[in-house]
Amino acid sequence: MIRTLFRFISPHKVALSWATLLGVLTVASNIGLLATSGFLIASAALRPSTVLLLWVPIVGVRFFGIARAVFRYGERYFSHDLTFRILANIRAWFYDRLEPLAPARLFNLQSGDVLSSVVSDVDTLQDFYLRSIAPTLIAFLVMAIVYWLLSLFDYRLGLLQVLILLVSGIGIPALTYGLGNRLGSEIVTTRSGFSAELVDSLQGMSDILAFSQEQKVIESLSNRQHMLVKKQMKMAGIGGLTGGLMTFFNHFSMWILLLVAIPLVQVGKINGVDLTVIAQTALASFEAIIPLPLAFQYLGKSFASMRHLMTIVDAKPSVSSGEVKMEGKMLSALVIDHLSFRYHSGDPEVLKDLSFTVAPGAHIAIVGPSGAGKSSMVQILSKFFDYESGTVRLGENELRKIQMESVHEHIAVAPQQSHLFNTSVKENLQLANPFASIDMIQTACAVALADTFVEKLPEKYDTFVGEQGYKLSGGERQRLAIARAIIADAPISIFDEPTSGLDAMTEEQLLLSVHQTLEGKSMLWITHRLTGLEVMDEIIVMNHGMIEERGTHQELLQKNGLYRKMWDTQQLMIGATEMAV
Repeated sequence: MIRTLFRFISPHKVALSWATLLGVLTVASNIGLLATSGFLIASAALRPSTVLLLWVPIVGVRFFGIARAVFRYGERYFSHDLTFRILANIRAWFYDRLEPLAPARLFNLQSGDVLSSVVSDVDTLQDFYLRSIAPTLIAFLVMAIVYWLLSLFDYRLGLLQVLILLVSGIGIPALTYGLGNRLGSEIVTTRSGFSAELVDSLQGMSDILAFSQEQKVIESLSNRQHMLVKKQMKMAGIGGLTGGLMTFFNHFSMWILLLVAIPLVQVGKINGVDLTVIAQTALASFEAIIPLPLAFQYLGKSFASMRHLMTIVDAKPSVSSGEVKMEGKMLSALVIDHLSFRYHSGDPEVLKDLSFTVAPGAHIAIVGPSGAGKSSMVQILSKFFDYESGTVRLGENELRKIQMESVHEHIAVAPQQSHLFNTSVKENLQLANPFASIDMIQTACAVALADTFVEKLPEKYDTFVGEQGYKLSGGERQRLAIARAIIADAPISIFDEPTSGLDAMTEEQLLLSVHQTLEGKSMLWITHRLTGLEVMDEIIVMNHGMIEERGTHQELLQKNGLYRKMWDTQQLMIGATEMAV
């Protein structure tokens, strides 16, 4: 974990060096400013014969005052620029590690938990670089400068001040780390839980209001918020304790150095005016170690945040990308041979010894009751899950060995639950093809019977659809998903429950439109509704993860099997609906 944190610094060693150097010069300028000021005041108190004797310290005060501001600006510029660049790299690293895990490894995670990692945990890591690493480097380099400066008067002064700085800079931060390490981890965990519940509540707001559970949700969120605030107050208390200890040792060091230096003045080893320089140097040098307790306090939170990130992205991807890259969008056969699959070891199989072939250009419907395994098969063909036995071949290549990108270039999927982003209709459809022109988009929408309602939208294709497409009805969202799959222009198209939100008449028109448009390309039409399947080359009936029947529409009706029962049931429902109307 620590090695991973430091790995993000490696590309930015030059920027880190500049930030550290400027930080050291800032503290050194402050020491020079206070020491020179003390020398100037003490010298002026002796009423020198000419003001020219004070010219050098006067210039020194001006120089160090201006230099401190300039160096502080430069240090802030480089350190924050470095930190933001590192955070950008961490976010990119997190997403790159997270993407191969989707969707299989993310099913057990709450979206709010992932959001907390992307936002809060990554932002917390800025404290590791900005308030932990840089201040520690600056503190040790400043100690060397302080030792050199005080040793000009007497080496014992330098050793004594460095010793006090080490005790204060290590002892107090160690105390802070011991008190705040576990608390920092608890804050990260509590904050993550609060974010997860908050996002979950926002996404389910309509259901919460519908069942009048808003008060219960408010109480739950309030309890979590109270716990978080309570822990943050404890952390603030630790910060106050360490701040008080640091102030005590700061003044303690000044008095100790004065007690040692006064006898040296009495024996004439150093001048009396030098006492102010020694005292002011002791006070100013603590600027370098004052951030250290806070640095160690944030260290626990940073480690906890990094552990949280690693817990999410360290999972092994459920599928490997593969090495075979299929050139071009070739129309190839899709062969499923004795395929079996279960989601977790020990779970019952959801697909059992499944075998069928989608010949190039064939249009096949896969039907069956809910829970038959239809959507699970789509997940496998999309290469989101790996199968445990059997084979799936696209052309001459095993699906496992084909690169993920090549699979998605050759197989376009309109899933049962398609996500629409909070952007325009056009940009949502261009997800399948960023270079799709407005003519291509309009044509695809016409095929999916989506053009009619899109043209009625306020901004037509530039209308924002809202988060997850909530400004549209379920049927409208589903038709846009179909249009998106058509725009992908893949050799094989898979439509998973594409008409679940449509009436029977629109459903039949849509199937016929898609069937005609994709003539010459392969198509899998997966549904539990049997409207319009007469145009299909073959219908495969699944039940309990197995193929129970297969044939054309007429052949299956004549078998009087499961397909015939489903058909008769749906005809009765359609008839009852028409009578009610």
